[in-house]
Amino acid sequence: MRSIFAAVALFALGGSPALAGNPVGAVHPGLSATRARDIDGFALGMNIRDAVKRFTPTFRQGNQIQGKLGNIDLTFEVCPSGAIYFIETTQTLGQFIVDKTFLDALDARLFAKYGRGQGTPDNLWWELTEPVRYTTGEVHAFTSNRMSALVTTYGNGVALDLKMLDFRICWAESEKLNQKPRDAATEALKF
Repeated sequence: MRSIFAAVALFALGGSPALAGNPVGAVHPGLSATRARDIDGFALGMNIRDAVKRFTPTFRQGNQIQGKLGNIDLTFEVCPSGAIYFIETTQTLGQFIVDKTFLDALDARLFAKYGRGQGTPDNLWWELTEPVRYTTGEVHAFTSNRMSALVTTYGNGVALDLKMLDFRICWAESEKLNQKPRDAATEALKF
């Protein structure tokens, strides 16, 4: 199943289907929405070959790989090279009442690792909206890097869902892959 987060992020978090061209890169690379760029050691930009050494894959289709690590469900989406640009973990925490003590502890640990976020204690997010260059040369604001932490209560207990996304990883890869054929085509132009 394709991650809804990645699809929604493209449009709802700054992308616009009305803009001509495609985003190709940040104007000021190196910025991040969070201090840390990993969830439990699975890092943005890490190659999926290295990640699968730590978990058991259960599903693979297209650019998405899912698996399990103990009580944590994992979903990764990767660029053509295998570099991870999207991480989702859902950790089941057991049966208990989510109270202020739990949320305060969760917030303290999340803020210590990722920095100050936005939202409510049970629904936090971090995002970086920055100037992004498009294939047309235009520059528009785009939310290129995002993380969220959501506490959910189901019939079988409480879960923590973490999601981390950075479009710039695939943009950089695409731009690098495009450079040689673009330059060759430019050299081959005849008038």
